Amino acid sequence: MGAPTEQAAQQMLAVLEKTVSQNQNDQKQAMEYISAACLQDFPVFVQCLSMILRTQQCQSFVRQAAGLQLKNVLCAKETETRTGYLQRWLQLTAEVREQVKQNVTGTLGTEPSRPSIAAQCVAAIACAELPQNVSVKIVDFKRKK
Repeated sequence: MGAPTEQAAQQMLAVLEKTVSQNQNDQKQAMEYISAACLQDFPVFVQCLSMILRTQQCQSFVRQAAGLQLKNVLCAKETETRTGYLQRWLQLTAEVREQVKQNVTGTLGTEPSRPSIAAQCVAAIACAELPQNVSVKIVDFKRKK
């Protein structure tokens, strides 16, 4: 992963930390930043979120926030919105999608809280790709003991 994505992930990490701030202005600014980042550079946005989700050194609530944001840009209840999200995901390069999938599946079993937000992200990706016959690799997942 290149330096620009790592730098963007560091910035996203700082923003996600503010989403639980007691200061409502900080929360509002954080959510506005997240919305803008998603629209401005979706590939980098999803890569950053998946990197933060996978990083065990990040605080649990930040990892959960990253996973929640990732899940929320991959699936929606409304049909029209869901269709738009699906198209946006499928328009990403195979390399970006694969990196996000590796980060998300690499998170499974490492989250201290339940329910697993990584599992929800896996489900959202599967719901996007399986109906489109996108090649989905089966991950050999063995729980760490």
